[in-house]
Amino acid sequence: MLLTKHHRTAGCYLVRKVNNNWEIILIYKKWAEDNQGWVPPKGHIETGEDAKDTAIRETTEETGYKNMKIIEALEPRYIEYPWDDGFLHKKIIHYFLAILENDERNELKLSEQETNSTVKVEWMSLDEAEKNLMFDDERELLRNVRNILDS
Repeated sequence: MLLTKHHRTAGCYLVRKVNNNWEIILIYKKWAEDNQGWVPPKGHIETGEDAKDTAIRETTEETGYKNMKIIEALEPRYIEYPWDDGFLHKKIIHYFLAILENDERNELKLSEQETNSTVKVEWMSLDEAEKNLMFDDERELLRNVRNILDS
């Protein structure tokens, strides 16, 4: 039986409108040759931090964009996976829909682990993002985001 490690993370589905079309920013992560793909920005919730603050901080650190407005909390995601450290990892991910208010950016503040795994950061159409997202549950959340933006 595997021992369990619990993680709480948060991030944003950060969107902007360009020429009357919505775009979303995604990060291409490469953890290993057989484990890589497009994901929204997210990271660990620090002690004393709430999920909303983490989502903004992590999105800013990983994309550089700092002026965003959270519109809505999205349904949390629960995942679990065994890892090569011998533990079963259980993670809750709090995602928020956020709209970019302007293009002002900070320098990226990536941890060593993030620097080693982040390949690129790109804006893409919602259709392109839905095709490219690595995980089914994140594609499902993107469909929910599209419904919110269309309403």
